[in-house]
Amino acid sequence: MPQEIDQTLLVDHDSEKILNKLADSNAPAMKTLMGAWYAIGAGGKRDWIKARIWFEKAATEGDTRAAYPLGLLYSAGLGTPIDYDKAFYWLSIAARQNIPDAQYRLAGLYQEGKGTAKSEREFAYWVKKAAGNGHIDAQRAMGMILHYGLGVHKNLPESVKWFEKAANAGNATAQYYLGMDYMNGNGLAKNEREGEKWLYRAAMQDHLEAQTYLGTIYLKRKLQNEGQPPETALAIQWMENAATRNDPYAIRLLSMVYRHIPELQNNAKGMLHLRRSAEMGNASAQFDLGRTLFQDKNSPAKRKEAVVWLEKAAQQDERRAQAFLGNMYYYGEFVPVDYVKALPLLMRAADKGDSFAQYTLGLAYIDGNGIAKDERKAFSWLEKSASQNRASAQYFLGLMYLDGTGTPVNEEKGIRLLKELAKTGYVYAQYKLGTYAHSGLHMAKDLAEARKWYQLAASQDHIKAKYWLGMSLFQGPDSEQDRKKGVYWFTEAAKQDDPDAQLELGKSLLYGDGIDKNEKQACTWFKKAANNQQHTGQYYAGMCLMRGINGPVDIPKGMSLIEMSANNKVSMAQFQLGKLYEYGLKELPKDISKAIGWYTRAAENGHATAQYRLGKLYLKADTPLKNIPLGLEFLEKSASQNITSAIFDLGNIYYDGKIVKQDMAKALNYFQKGTGLGHLPSQNFVGFMIENGSGVKKDKEKACKIYDETGRRGSAYGLYRYGLCQLSDPDPSPENQKKAFILFEQAARKNLADAQYFLALCYEYGKGTPKNPGEAIEWYRRASENDKPEALYQLGMLYITSPSPRQNIPLGLDYLEKAAARDLSSAFNELGRIYYDGKIVRQDLKKSVFWYRKGAQSGDTRSQNDLAYMMEYGKGLEKDEKAACTMYEKTAGEKNAYGQFRLGLCYLNGKGGKAKDQREAVRLFESAAGQNLASAQYFLGIYHKEGKGVVKNMNEAFKWYLTAADNGHVSSMFEVGKMFANGRGTERDDKKAFHWFEKAAENGSDSALTQLGIMYYKGLGISADKSKAASFFLKAAEKNNSYAQHWLGYMYLYGKGLEKNGELANQWLSKAADQNETGAIFELGKQYWYGMGVPVNPEKAIVLLQKAGNDGHVIAQRILGYIYADGGPEKGIPLDFEKAVQWFEKAARQDDAAGKMGLALLTLTGKGTPKNEEKGIRLLTQSANMNYPSAMELLGDFYREEKGDKKEAEKWYRRAAETGDKTVIESMKKKGVYPANP
Repeated sequence: MPQEIDQTLLVDHDSEKILNKLADSNAPAMKTLMGAWYAIGAGGKRDWIKARIWFEKAATEGDTRAAYPLGLLYSAGLGTPIDYDKAFYWLSIAARQNIPDAQYRLAGLYQEGKGTAKSEREFAYWVKKAAGNGHIDAQRAMGMILHYGLGVHKNLPESVKWFEKAANAGNATAQYYLGMDYMNGNGLAKNEREGEKWLYRAAMQDHLEAQTYLGTIYLKRKLQNEGQPPETALAIQWMENAATRNDPYAIRLLSMVYRHIPELQNNAKGMLHLRRSAEMGNASAQFDLGRTLFQDKNSPAKRKEAVVWLEKAAQQDERRAQAFLGNMYYYGEFVPVDYVKALPLLMRAADKGDSFAQYTLGLAYIDGNGIAKDERKAFSWLEKSASQNRASAQYFLGLMYLDGTGTPVNEEKGIRLLKELAKTGYVYAQYKLGTYAHSGLHMAKDLAEARKWYQLAASQDHIKAKYWLGMSLFQGPDSEQDRKKGVYWFTEAAKQDDPDAQLELGKSLLYGDGIDKNEKQACTWFKKAANNQQHTGQYYAGMCLMRGINGPVDIPKGMSLIEMSANNKVSMAQFQLGKLYEYGLKELPKDISKAIGWYTRAAENGHATAQYRLGKLYLKADTPLKNIPLGLEFLEKSASQNITSAIFDLGNIYYDGKIVKQDMAKALNYFQKGTGLGHLPSQNFVGFMIENGSGVKKDKEKACKIYDETGRRGSAYGLYRYGLCQLSDPDPSPENQKKAFILFEQAARKNLADAQYFLALCYEYGKGTPKNPGEAIEWYRRASENDKPEALYQLGMLYITSPSPRQNIPLGLDYLEKAAARDLSSAFNELGRIYYDGKIVRQDLKKSVFWYRKGAQSGDTRSQNDLAYMMEYGKGLEKDEKAACTMYEKTAGEKNAYGQFRLGLCYLNGKGGKAKDQREAVRLFESAAGQNLASAQYFLGIYHKEGKGVVKNMNEAFKWYLTAADNGHVSSMFEVGKMFANGRGTERDDKKAFHWFEKAAENGSDSALTQLGIMYYKGLGISADKSKAASFFLKAAEKNNSYAQHWLGYMYLYGKGLEKNGELANQWLSKAADQNETGAIFELGKQYWYGMGVPVNPEKAIVLLQKAGNDGHVIAQRILGYIYADGGPEKGIPLDFEKAVQWFEKAARQDDAAGKMGLALLTLTGKGTPKNEEKGIRLLTQSANMNYPSAMELLGDFYREEKGDKKEAEKWYRRAAETGDKTVIESMKKKGVYPANP
């Protein structure tokens, strides 16, 4: 204010003397000068009070020049308290006098509402007045009023005019505004050069905003390497000045300048300004600080602080911070993975166009982590990111076009994108194109093209490109120079710690490929690769330790590395572990379960040999985890990779049909495949199949040519088989035998066990060479040492079955046990049979069980069935029907006929936890019968005969019995005889019946002996000869056949074919009765009732007759009825009509005519049952209609005597007469009712 007064009054200080003289003057102008004198402090005597007094006197007296300074004093409170009302009053007077300064000051009062009501309109009015009067600040202010539309309509062109006037007059603020208008094209054409000129003028007048803005321009140019040193120096000076004033923009800019302009770089200053800016709340600085701190991976504290700053920036909606922080939370960089935090941050940033967020979000939609997988959305976000030239997004977009991820496959577009990126130097695209050209994926396979792209990427120090460049050089045409170059690139990548390159370099050194062989150096690189978690490198490093290369042998550490490799899915390591556990080491016991575990893992990773070994183990009899389907599956996988051993084994499996259904076509196919791969054993088997006509036309000559060919090519088996060709004739000539012997010897000396075995046979039996037991034993021994347990078995059987003095049972058993120790199933089974039979050793059922169990465990179905049989009946071990049936089920599942048959019996009888199921039994019998098992065929005969589980069909029953009989089944022979005898299922033919009974009898059937006896007795199929009949009955009876004993007793009892002998009759009938032979019991009862060769014994007779009656013997039932109704008292048996009724009823229920008649008589008379004429007549009629003469006579009597119906009576008498029954005819004649013309 004092300065303004000085400038306003412009009083000459030297006029003090003059003013003193005028002090007493009454002129207003002189009073104004006196006020000015005191206001400016002329002579050092400034006095604001006196100044105000003099100005007020002058103004009051009419000097308008005093009104302006007086208004200033009142508004500033100089020489008086502030009084805006008086200030407004005096400034208004001055302004109306057209004083520009007064007008400008008055405008200020209107703007602030001081001393008057606030009014933008009045403010603009007085500013314009002052500006029009040349007031520079007013001109600047007028520009701003029009620029912002304060109290007037906004008018940028007019605003520019006023700024220009003030700027030309040197007003810094106007120069700043004019410069900014030029920079932005506000109110005039945009002209940045002109704008910079005016901003520079303002800046040089220390206009802070101009300095800051222009400094920013200069520094940005510098950041873009376009700035000039003078500009940069000025900018730094201005920004530093602004920073000392805590200008946030300057602080932020300086934080970037000191960190990013090399010649100005000062990280300490840069970080200081960056932290100040961040602390002042600048979101961009907070992000920059957070990101910078986060990049220090070695300082957890800084990274922790970084998260704080990034969170603050993100909260201010700083999209880059949101993107960065979202990425951190998504991938768990330093912070725990947190999709809930990550995805909203990424989404917000992406929505605001952040390409990094869009890129990460695209990958999130591909991964589907924390968000539903959506390939279309992934493509959309990556496309947005790529459109902002984010190379990584463009790269992934190219991959998505190639793979058809989120968009239709467009290989052309995908490759084009990658190539465009690669040409810009994007190393990942170069590398990827190399891999595509290398593999032929998405583009033509071209090794030269692959090398080109790998080379470009490698020149940018892409380590993997170096590695693959090396690999590609090894994979081209076999050029030593290329392989050396390949080793060079392996070395370059290996030096940069690439584990794959370290591995390949190690392998090159190990095998001397492209470089001199050096196992020690190889192991050094393997160790480095292993330390870098190269899993195959771990395997090789482990093998180095196991072999003691480059250091002492260290099995535990070597195993540890190999296991580490194997656990990381390296198939060769998994295979090696399987092999180590399968075969064991001194320091490592065998463990088949572990071997299978490791082989399985290797096999699942496609390791062909592991698949083969695994298949073998699963099929091996003593493998605890034996699994035939799995074993086959793994062999087939191995075979598909041309492993000839697997191909050969599969051929054998399908040929044998032991563990799968035999399939000769498949077997031949496998062997032919092996032959095509040059595998001699497969070729030999093709010959074998041709020789036997297995799945191919039989051609012995062609087969022998194949054996001759493979033998000449060095195949011991070919020699051996060609030797067998010489013995193919039923009676081979001595010359052929000699040739065979020579071929066997040649093959045997090649250590072929089969040939050694046959050579031994030649020596044992004198084929092609003189007999020589010593040589035979020697070659059997050699064959056995070559894993030919059959040789041990042969030795054992030789010693057991040979006559003295060679027979040696203990030694034979020893050899059999040795064969068994070699898992020979026939040895297990033979030993089980020997101890079960007890013929050459003392019977020992427990030992029998032991050997059968061993055979069963080896997979031998014979032993399994034999063991199951012993379980079923508790022989040598605790009875266990369930385990037995389970074992049968197992062998049945392997298509073993006897197992199927025994399992059928389990279902038939409901044994071993199997529900009774006749249909299932029949199904199993049919399966077994289809394999020609006679027992099953026999049971099928029974089932078809009885209609159990199948529709009753006697023809079918006969067919199965006959089939079984033809297969030597004795019971079936007997059944066939019966069916011929009865004419059931076939035409009756007594001669054929006799033939089959005879065959069955010859094979030990006592029932057949009995039937032969019956046929001789009755003269069926042969002349009657009761003497021969008795002979056959005796043979069968002595075998305890109850029916034969009955027949023999009968013949003695009645003297038919034998001399009548009650005592002998009683003996044989008693024997039969003891076996519950009902007919014999009945005859024995009759014998005691009537005293036929024995004393009469009614009580004993009744007991026997009742037993026979209860067993369904209808005559016994009928006789008991008559005894109790009428004929018992004479023998001391009291009448008992109720019992009579009971026995007659039993006989009647069996359609016995006499029984029905007896029951009818009791019913008609009401004895033992209520009288019932209707029921009685019905029963009597039924009996008569069954052609029973006595019943007919009684009916005639009834109708004649009771009903008086002579016609009906005569009908029945006539029918009775027609039967020719003498007793009835005599009775009718006595009664006079015999018909006149019967």
